[in-house]
Amino acid sequence: MAEALRILLVDDDPDDRALAIHALRREFSELEVEEVADAAGFAAALEAGRFNAAVIDYRLRWGDGLSVLRAIKARYPDRPVVMFTGTGTEAVAVEAMKAGLDDYVVKAPQHVARLPVALRRALERAEAARRAEVAEAARRASEERFRLLAEVAQDIAIVMLDPAGRVAEWNAGAQAVFGYRAEEVIGEHFGIFRTPEDRAAGLPEQELEQVAREGRAEDDNWLVRKDGGRFWASGLTIGLRNGGPRGFAKIVRDQTEQRRAQEALEARARQQAAVAELGQRALATRDLVALMDEAVAVVARTLGVEHARVLELRPDEQLLLRAGVGWRAGAVGRATVEGGTSSQAGYTLLVHGPVVSEDLGAEGRFRVPTLLLEHGVVSAASVVIHDHDRPYGVLSAETTQRRDFTADDVHFLQAVANVLAAAVRRREFEERLAQERGETGRLAELNRLRGEFVASVSHELRTPLTALRAAFGMVEQSGADRLEPEERDLLVNGRRNAERLSRLIEDLLAHNQLEAGVVEINRERLDLRQVVADAVASVHPLIHQKGQELRIDLPAPLPVEGDAHRLEHVAVNLLANAHQHTPPGTVIAVSGAVADGEVRLVVADDGPGVPAEELMAVFKRFHRPRSAEGGGSGLGLAIAKGLVELHGGRIWAESAAGGGVVFHVVLPRPPIEAEG
Repeated sequence: MAEALRILLVDDDPDDRALAIHALRREFSELEVEEVADAAGFAAALEAGRFNAAVIDYRLRWGDGLSVLRAIKARYPDRPVVMFTGTGTEAVAVEAMKAGLDDYVVKAPQHVARLPVALRRALERAEAARRAEVAEAARRASEERFRLLAEVAQDIAIVMLDPAGRVAEWNAGAQAVFGYRAEEVIGEHFGIFRTPEDRAAGLPEQELEQVAREGRAEDDNWLVRKDGGRFWASGLTIGLRNGGPRGFAKIVRDQTEQRRAQEALEARARQQAAVAELGQRALATRDLVALMDEAVAVVARTLGVEHARVLELRPDEQLLLRAGVGWRAGAVGRATVEGGTSSQAGYTLLVHGPVVSEDLGAEGRFRVPTLLLEHGVVSAASVVIHDHDRPYGVLSAETTQRRDFTADDVHFLQAVANVLAAAVRRREFEERLAQERGETGRLAELNRLRGEFVASVSHELRTPLTALRAAFGMVEQSGADRLEPEERDLLVNGRRNAERLSRLIEDLLAHNQLEAGVVEINRERLDLRQVVADAVASVHPLIHQKGQELRIDLPAPLPVEGDAHRLEHVAVNLLANAHQHTPPGTVIAVSGAVADGEVRLVVADDGPGVPAEELMAVFKRFHRPRSAEGGGSGLGLAIAKGLVELHGGRIWAESAAGGGVVFHVVLPRPPIEAEG
């Protein structure tokens, strides 16, 4: 409900007061009138001040309207006063206006209707003036707070620009960020902070045009310091107005370290993914030469270097180039380097640890071999490939550009070397067993060594992966709200890749346990629908990201007795198989039912399908259909088959009539009394 308008009516004629009240009530429905007819009443009303506006007569028996006007304006200068009189003159009206009178209405029948109109206009002008004053006070306070912030901010550049984009004010933070002193930069166009290519493209002018249209502009881009160095910055530019353009305020924060940290996190994720893929390949092949060729290719590609190599330590202490990328034709298998301090590789074996050289030309710890000089190598990193009695050799990465290899780069290089070392040890054991033991003993020992190898590779993968997942979690919990949308997308993708690596490692361990016959099944009564729901929660983000559709049709309970974790592993692998080997737009459908004393689960897709002759082979370890898309361990379906059979069930695949593949899982239904 609107607040009533309170009027102070000063007039000693009761008839005139009644006339004025009648006219005002016709315009203002909510009206309270305080009538004053003498000096005492006016003094009391003035002291109380319970009115929004005043209507006064000029001629009063106890005074005059000018004195009343001046008294009201002296006490309440912002409250409107309208003079309603029949005795004033033009001179009186002029003098009253000079004293602050808001309007003047002649007390005559033809002019009475103007009284409420004049009062309303006076009230509207007063309200507009009040709002303008409040806005101006807020603006002054805001500018004062902004100036105080600009004075104390040491790591945030706050730059005031005039309407033409020239620097007008420069805080201490701006000097720290850009390197200019105030006297060096004031008067310069702010475009000097942009890169030459940005200036050539007219981006500074476009930024001011956007602010003029929208009031603000935000961006993340490379800016330039006084010394010419570039840094990654987050910027906000806002327009300043007070009736017209007054210029701009530009706020800049150096985000270079945050960007580097994010890039390092992404690089670490790529490195761990590469190690995981190489570990799977090491399990799948016994060809050590092929594995080393793949390892150096992975190192070069992942670290972004031109050269990588595996050097084998020979009995004469020289190192033979056993595998390499980027070296001259004929070097692999023939080129050698001296050991000890005659080469970085020799020095790596000498100190028995990683060696990084940012500038080989200034290196004083060892000499640079001719092979590296021929290829213009500037920077290099190397690690030991360990073996039982003596090192197998050295794994290294080299580049023709000056580079400071990071700790993460070295850890990645060592992880690859450890995978190679495990493969070397496996080959040595296989050769020894072939000479000393019969076929039965050889197979048993190979199985044992394979288990050790899987455990070794899994350890090399899980230890850094655990740290990586923890790092993603820390960033997500403590700093996700400060990240830009693009950075948050990178964080989500990085974490999703880390979870994918975790599932690959779980596949490796599960396969090893199945082969060794040591899988434990902890049976309990459960509803297979919940198992499927948990599996869907794990895989659905990948399906959604690829543009595939997942349909679930499980209306009725699916009672089974089994290990929830192992059965979830089965469901995850079936869903992941459908996701990985079908294109975007594929529909993946999950259904289930109880029939003939069995619980049936079906996972189907409408993708390209699998040739009939390959259907029986899809459950073999490391099998990949010829038409397959995407990656995968090649173990998922083999693991699913093993776990289903441990539950007393069956699993098979069929080609769908309209295209695609249908996987059937059948598990025993528990006795009726056990379900309830």
